[in-house]
Amino acid sequence: MKPVSVLYLLFCFGLLNAQEQLVLKSELIPGNDTIWVIKPDSGYQGEIYPAVYLLHGVGGKYSSWYDLVNLRDYANKYHFIIICPDGFNDSYYLDSPVDRHSQFESFFVKVLYPKILDLYPVDESKVFITGLSMGGSGAMYLFLRHNDLFLSAGSTSGLMDLNYSSNKYSSLSRLLGAYEKNKEVFNRFSPVNLLENIKGSNKQIFFDCGTDDYLYECNNAFRNRCDELEIKATYISQPGSHQQEYWKKSIRCHFKFFKDLAEK
Repeated sequence: MKPVSVLYLLFCFGLLNAQEQLVLKSELIPGNDTIWVIKPDSGYQGEIYPAVYLLHGVGGKYSSWYDLVNLRDYANKYHFIIICPDGFNDSYYLDSPVDRHSQFESFFVKVLYPKILDLYPVDESKVFITGLSMGGSGAMYLFLRHNDLFLSAGSTSGLMDLNYSSNKYSSLSRLLGAYEKNKEVFNRFSPVNLLENIKGSNKQIFFDCGTDDYLYECNNAFRNRCDELEIKATYISQPGSHQQEYWKKSIRCHFKFFKDLAEK
């Protein structure tokens, strides 16, 4: 693949406030990516902080998590810098082999991740990533493909196997090719089939799913694969379905898990 020229556009609003908005432009993505960055109120004062990337689900945008829970409270309680990028509705946070302008994985690794390190006092050894639904899939996918960038990853109600997606004949076929003809491609991009990348490592992951969620079976299969590979995985199965009320509660467990790891 030829090198891709990247143009950065950076806008910061409220530099003295607890949250900032960045806008990054790259040829790797279909348009400007807007990112919310939420910081602890205490200010930096020479410190470096753990960071958490929060990825939204299908139909969401960079502000979805900000609208769902009080991220300022989370930043203050857990003392994290929180980064919420825009996943362009249904990018699935991967590099499409079909659409050259939908290369979110490359954008994340080559543009977003290094720009955050450049602009904010992030402890590079304590970076985490998690998300809901498509964002859970994307978080695990990016972690398993680039686990050197993260201390750990999480997923809530995540699509751990793309074959379970209700969008496999629509948006995912647009990204990966027609489902019936490209099932091997869907398998290749599924987090469950990438778990071997951390086999034998000390990397830990955290994921959960509601028992009434249509992705419950998918997450159970992911748990079973973790067990087969002896991966250090914490899995919570609890009452709930694929909806906002569940995610408002479940995300607390992710932050506590990451906080415990960051303090070790």
